Amino acid sequence: MPKSYPIPFRGRVDERFTWPLIVAVAEVLTDHGYPSPLNDQRDSARLQQHLFRYLYLSRQGELTS
Repeated sequence: MPKSYPIPFRGRVDERFTWPLIVAVAEVLTDHGYPSPLNDQRDSARLQQHLFRYLYLSRQGELTS
């Protein structure tokens, strides 16, 4: 089975990558007993950056197309 991620990043904006997505991921972490990354802006920003990297960046750190 081929891997699903990273996905191609087409254009300048992916309308699915929104603040509500970050909040939903943070809530899953919190529901599983982890501290909320939404309590601190730095943690929120890091979660957003890591999720973006997971979704769109190759191992070489380049956007996939």
